[in-house]
Amino acid sequence: EPEFIDAVEVGFKSRWLQDRLSLKFAAFRYWYTDYQVFEYSNERGELPIQKLLNSDASVLGAEIEIHVRPVPGLKLQISGGWLDSEFLNFVVSKATQNPRGQGDLQDFDYSGNPTISSPDWSVSALAEQTIELFGWGSLVPQYTVNWRSKVFLDPQALDPISQDAYWQHNARLAYRTPDGRFEVAAWVENLLDKRYKIDHF
Repeated sequence: EPEFIDAVEVGFKSRWLQDRLSLKFAAFRYWYTDYQVFEYSNERGELPIQKLLNSDASVLGAEIEIHVRPVPGLKLQISGGWLDSEFLNFVVSKATQNPRGQGDLQDFDYSGNPTISSPDWSVSALAEQTIELFGWGSLVPQYTVNWRSKVFLDPQALDPISQDAYWQHNARLAYRTPDGRFEVAAWVENLLDKRYKIDHF
């Protein structure tokens, strides 16, 4: 079925100290109808197959973002998010003893489980310094770090199909021409070579 959402969001943005300090905050609530969910089904007598299912869902969350420019050329940023998400009225029937169509269907209730890949908490931070090169342009090193809490990668919300909380570090170095029209950059994502799951079934 097609997916529908009713969404409400409120927030504000504020600046102080000649724009050297800014704060953004938002709170939101989503009501999903027929939220589309992919699940791999391994039923009795059938090959494993990916199915598109529907469930209602509710999401409540908030985000905050702080930007600081304490000295010329230095930019600091930190942001955080909180989510409370869950499936509603989500019951799936699967063939567990005989092939589908020959009876023995078992109901699996996913109601109350968190939506897929939805961390309860997330945090990110960024530090960037512009270094002027005496009329020859500028160098801009940047460092970012991200953290998110445990997520489930399947509506069953089982530990083997999940990703524990983890940190990810990234680095970037850019050169900008004096007029700022051109930039050449090199970067490394996942600087510490952290292995983590992005999907699982």
